[in-house]
Amino acid sequence: MPAMEVVEGPAQPDVLTDSVMGKYSLAAQFTNAALAKVLEACRPGANTAALCLLGDALMQEGTSRVFKRDKQLEKGSAEPTTVNVNNCLGGYAPMEEEGAYILQAGDLVKVSLGVHIDGYTAKACHTMLVTQGQQSEAIQGPVADVTVATCAATEAVTRLLAQAQPPSALEDTQSVTLAQLRSLVEACAAAFDVRVCEGSKVRRLRRFLVGQATVEEEALDENDRPKQITWVYRPVTAPAQTSADRLQAEEEETTQVSPGEVWLLDLAFSTGKGAVRPHGVLRPTLYARDYGVTYQPKLKASQETLREVTATKSVFPFHLRTLSNQKVARMGVSECERKGLLVAYPVLCEHPKEFVSRQASTLALLGKEVVKLTGTTGDVPWVKSAHSVEDGSDLAKCLALPLKVRKASAVVESSAMEL
Repeated sequence: MPAMEVVEGPAQPDVLTDSVMGKYSLAAQFTNAALAKVLEACRPGANTAALCLLGDALMQEGTSRVFKRDKQLEKGSAEPTTVNVNNCLGGYAPMEEEGAYILQAGDLVKVSLGVHIDGYTAKACHTMLVTQGQQSEAIQGPVADVTVATCAATEAVTRLLAQAQPPSALEDTQSVTLAQLRSLVEACAAAFDVRVCEGSKVRRLRRFLVGQATVEEEALDENDRPKQITWVYRPVTAPAQTSADRLQAEEEETTQVSPGEVWLLDLAFSTGKGAVRPHGVLRPTLYARDYGVTYQPKLKASQETLREVTATKSVFPFHLRTLSNQKVARMGVSECERKGLLVAYPVLCEHPKEFVSRQASTLALLGKEVVKLTGTTGDVPWVKSAHSVEDGSDLAKCLALPLKVRKASAVVESSAMEL
């Protein structure tokens, strides 16, 4: 499929047929395998650039073994590997090993990556603590609070998404709404005395559409418009509620979750204010092509970079090191970014003294059954929070809801697996 034609993918129905579920499951298989290997390698002395290379190589190696005969079918990385430490939320994927951050014991690390098969995407992120040898006692304090809050929120939202009807304790409606999901996440933040981090999202995924800023969705009809919740930082001095806030709240009250959808839960919590900003020194290494923008760059380096990106990259973000001439790419991306041809994914950080925990899972909703494509369990024995969920609260009731989880199984056409 030529790069400029990929934006037509979302017009196709996102019905969870066996073939579609098989592609989601294959993507999840490669995502989970790569994530596990990178997490295993996160030890004191590990180079973050080498860890990112490892994750990307594993994703490439896995996807290269399937659908070899179908030259038009796109496959590969949907999110390059990033290894984000302590106060860093996302975007850290150094170009070279020299000068890259070296992991130390006590670092709180978030590894994030994703794979797509034919535009059907499985993304994941997991938070872990780097330790020197076997950890003897559970960590306590702010790191524990923020980590447990992240896991509890992910578990609560998963359980509510799985319900055909929400529990009456939450709201007397006939289905799960985005407003209820937001309420659960914010209740978790309050319970553990942390803040929901700016950039957190709960979003329905569709073919080639995972929330990247480079794909225009406003033109889609009402049935295909995005279903999502995003969190933005609101200073204490900001107005209590603007007209835009009221419109958003009304939309979330009426937007419902439906069986047969695939959802991404990408939740992060901070021990600080929850505000993130681009790092002052580190330059972005992740970019995505915005195929809705046309412009002829003036500089030769920009022209060469744009030509290669258009010919070889999809709508998903890519790492600059995957371009053939990295020196030219470094010069060329500046003009392309200024003119909107490329969108940068900056290294986003909280205040240096704070900690950020992040968890991302991809779920397929099949009635009251959830297929957990990616994501780990809510069990985090290496931390112990002084806070807990109040008995009898709506959050506690959601965490107690029954959940039937089915593991993903890659059921695809026999021609797909060509090992």
